[in-house]
Amino acid sequence: MTERELFWHMYGLVMGTDVTYKQVDSDLDEEGDVTIFFSGLKAEEESDDLVLSGYEKGYLTAFYDTTVFQHMCNVCDEDWFSIQIGARMFDLNAWADEETGDFVCVAYECFLNDRGEWSTNTNKQWFLKEGQS
Repeated sequence: MTERELFWHMYGLVMGTDVTYKQVDSDLDEEGDVTIFFSGLKAEEESDDLVLSGYEKGYLTAFYDTTVFQHMCNVCDEDWFSIQIGARMFDLNAWADEETGDFVCVAYECFLNDRGEWSTNTNKQWFLKEGQS
């Protein structure tokens, strides 16, 4: 079983349960041993870091590299992008740093609001790309 297959199997087990508020991640080493990581609610509440699996980080990074970066190079100084990975929806805010000109990109998770529309939760974030100092 590959790491990706394991992730989707674990995701299927916890989808739609109270465990959806916890993040599950796994690591498959060269010998084929699997390590499963669970991060609890308390740690998530104390941090402003958006908790993502390795697969989600890789997917968001690939989306940045293939879509966001190209758009930013050709079009504007700031923009928002949405992407869904499995059952989770994310908004990415990308902009050019005024001092350095480097691109910065931050991912936020979205949640369905009472009207059934996606809303961006900016309380937790993950920096895909940080401007250089």
